[in-house]
Amino acid sequence: MDIRIHYPCGTKHRAKVIKPIAWSKTQTERWARQHEQHLIKRGPPRKEAVEPKKQDVSFSEFAARYLAEYPQINNLRPSSVERYERHVAQYFGPAFGDMNINEVGKAQFRELAALDLAPASRNVLISELQCMLRVAYDWGVRSVSPPPVKRVKEDAKDPEWYSPEEYSALIKSAMTPVHLGIVLLGGDAGLRCGEIRALRIDDIDFRGRGRLHVRRSMWRGIEGPTKGRKERTVPLTRRLRACLEQLSSGHASNAFVLTGTQAPLTKGMVTYRMKVTRAAMLGLHHSECDGRVHILRHTFCSNLVLAGKHPRVIQKLAGHSSLQITERYMSVAGEQIEDAISGLETLDLVAVPHESRAKSSEEDTK
Repeated sequence: MDIRIHYPCGTKHRAKVIKPIAWSKTQTERWARQHEQHLIKRGPPRKEAVEPKKQDVSFSEFAARYLAEYPQINNLRPSSVERYERHVAQYFGPAFGDMNINEVGKAQFRELAALDLAPASRNVLISELQCMLRVAYDWGVRSVSPPPVKRVKEDAKDPEWYSPEEYSALIKSAMTPVHLGIVLLGGDAGLRCGEIRALRIDDIDFRGRGRLHVRRSMWRGIEGPTKGRKERTVPLTRRLRACLEQLSSGHASNAFVLTGTQAPLTKGMVTYRMKVTRAAMLGLHHSECDGRVHILRHTFCSNLVLAGKHPRVIQKLAGHSSLQITERYMSVAGEQIEDAISGLETLDLVAVPHESRAKSSEEDTK
């Protein structure tokens, strides 16, 4: 028997059944009509889910393809590519490089979360592995989507920054225009170390108040986009403008600001000059001082907070990708906390006796 059904949804179904030899023609037709009604009532047959074919690809094999193709497809910054390569070689490869890409899951994330590293460093590794597994799934190399993973809890710490008095003393301690330029570009304009090194004279507009166009960053001598690929424009303070005019005078427009040549300062050179400036402020030897330039960027954001500027304005000037990052970088000064409590003392509060409050509540209920 050959039963053909065309369902209202458009699905066609065909059922072939071999009838028993002993059945008569009437019995066969009756059974066929009953079976046809049964099929119509049941609806179109459901297609069974086909289990995806498991590919025999190790994590190391996929990692090699990922590092070769993913950075170009997504135009990653050179520093990001180097970090991925280092983490694959140092952590991912030795721990589970020989495993099938489909077998890498929650157990491997737990291994990364248990490493003897700072919580922020462990979270970077977890995020990178999540990204790699997600790309493997999107490319069809992995048959299952990456598992949901909890990040390691990080202690909330306020970023280090120079108080207004410390920052003023740091500016006065700068011995040369280059030393001063490093301090002011970080503290008065909020530039990162790589952005300071990559700044060229033609990035500065001295017309009117003056503006600074932050377009590039420098990493190991390679020019690339800024963090987050966000170009931004920052107005110049008077002291920063005067310093940049002195540094730019007599040099080609495409020269680097801090050197006046086509060769930028290295990160070590900038850090050394920052150490020397800080040592002069504290009266110490430079080997005893911290030369981190990023503290100046924290100072830039914190001083804008002290000036009462709106977080959205600070986000735009600093080039943060989200307001949450801005709030993390902005530290609340201790003076602000004291002023907030002192403000309560200035209010004209009159203490209401307990009995008076009770009488008032009784009158309200009547």
